[in-house]
Amino acid sequence: MYTIFHTDAIVLGGNDRGDASRALSLFTREHGLLYAHAQGLRELKSKLRYALQDFSYAHVNLVHGKSGWKVTSALHKSSFLPHGEMRARLGAIVRVSKLLRRLLPEEEKNEALYDEILQTFSMIKSTPFSPQYIFNVEVILVMRILALLGYWGDDVRFAPFLEEDIAKEELLQQMMSIKPFAIREINKALKETQL
Repeated sequence: MYTIFHTDAIVLGGNDRGDASRALSLFTREHGLLYAHAQGLRELKSKLRYALQDFSYAHVNLVHGKSGWKVTSALHKSSFLPHGEMRARLGAIVRVSKLLRRLLPEEEKNEALYDEILQTFSMIKSTPFSPQYIFNVEVILVMRILALLGYWGDDVRFAPFLEEDIAKEELLQQMMSIKPFAIREINKALKETQL
């Protein structure tokens, strides 16, 4: 008999498998990044269908068998997909999710990063920032991801962006002048990861 693991998860995306199944990338607080199979997820009658959409937040029950993780049930908590015509918000969430799928080691717990992603994705969805500020939030979040994964340097110019409240308007305004330097450092760090 398999042990059932109960956890909250951020659905970072997935790939279709077979006729109706899907392989999901789930970022969990307790287990880090998990790749889990959801049988029949794309069927119209599937109870998992709405709970496990890309960029959603759900409580999932998982088992770990011979062929890896499998989702047995899920309960939808919320979605990070923004309402209305806000491409900047959706673009930021999609790009950060892809970056996490690229950089996160499988099944390695990182509670601080999980909490940062959950809080910032919720803020991106609901805070009425301009597209320019949303991009600034994304840049700061990527800096924090790299720092929490050990890929960021210790340049003092960027210290406030790693420590202060990401929703603080003064911080987002300050990013306007330093953004070209931050993006250059992000690209350098990403290149050095070799991932």
